[in-house]
Amino acid sequence: MQRQPEPLLIDTRAAQMAVPESEIRAWAIEHSVFVSSLITELGAERQAVREAIESFGGRPVMFEHDLGAQDVTAERAYIDGVMTSDIYVGVFADRYGTPLASRYSATESEYREAEHRGLRMALFVKSDADFDGRQFDFVGGMRNVYTTSPWSTPTDLGERVKARLTQVASEEIAPWVRLGHLIFRARDVSTSGDQITVIADVRTPAVHAALQDMVEQRRGDVPFASPGVVTNVQVTAMRTQTQTTTVHRNTVELRITGRRDEMRWMTVNTGGQTWSADELADAGLRDALFGEANSPQSFGVPLRDPLEALRNNPLPESVLRPVAQLLVSEAIVNAGMARTVDGFRLSPSNGQGRTLKVTWTPPRRAINLPAEAPRSVEGFVRGL
Repeated sequence: MQRQPEPLLIDTRAAQMAVPESEIRAWAIEHSVFVSSLITELGAERQAVREAIESFGGRPVMFEHDLGAQDVTAERAYIDGVMTSDIYVGVFADRYGTPLASRYSATESEYREAEHRGLRMALFVKSDADFDGRQFDFVGGMRNVYTTSPWSTPTDLGERVKARLTQVASEEIAPWVRLGHLIFRARDVSTSGDQITVIADVRTPAVHAALQDMVEQRRGDVPFASPGVVTNVQVTAMRTQTQTTTVHRNTVELRITGRRDEMRWMTVNTGGQTWSADELADAGLRDALFGEANSPQSFGVPLRDPLEALRNNPLPESVLRPVAQLLVSEAIVNAGMARTVDGFRLSPSNGQGRTLKVTWTPPRRAINLPAEAPRSVEGFVRGL
């Protein structure tokens, strides 16, 4: 008798897990932060942001300090700086700036490139700004997609930048993982051969109890997903250190039992229209996420909605976004659509739903073919 899927159980209390400052600085040293703003209007603010990034431990990337004296155009230098960075810090005030050959200002060009590259975003808008026309439209469009932070003085801005960078580092250092119907944050995920070790501080008693049940049953063929691994595992052992009455540090030992069955994509012809494998995969994902019914009727087994368990399930934003990213990434990797997931953007809710954009690199179809170009889908998701 086939086991019925169990409802997701999420360790929501782990959202604000503290990460030691030493670990944050060690992470920051390996990451660069691109600073985007008008240079002439915001000189003092840019200096405050630079000092905040250096205090955080990261490497600031700024045109006036780090990108000058190159044998390329200024516009190319801006974009190259974004392309080689990990985090985008945008600081916006009254003026839009002078449009470049692209018809966008330098700051909007940098913002668009950061979005395209899937950089982590940190956006700050002057609290008493008197926007000119294009800046009003630019910032308004940005706020339809992201939450922005206000700032009033250079000192205030610097403090807010450092706080946001610390938040990003904490999220990246302690990723969310899925083990069967359990989702929790891990302090460390390490893989050696067919063995995976997950160290996690679990704060929700029901999640800890369910982990104990998995170990006692030596449950096998359990779906597992982390930012770097999507597979099936058997739960073989767990060591628990009780740190407080509500926090248990669990070291969970897993044995890889194999990748889950992938959907096989092939070219089909229906109604006189030929669908390539990539087009079928894209349409299937759009159907699952956005309910658009794009796939041909002869498509076969559709993708399951990876966000079904999160819809109409009130979760804190600090939990919803990373868990949604984990589940969507797991679904498209497991379906054989993606080799890597390169970008995930989920907007704030407007009361009706959110915009979602996912970008991925497909697996190489054959060793003698060139690498596939990145693909993406974008649409409106409801119930989140």
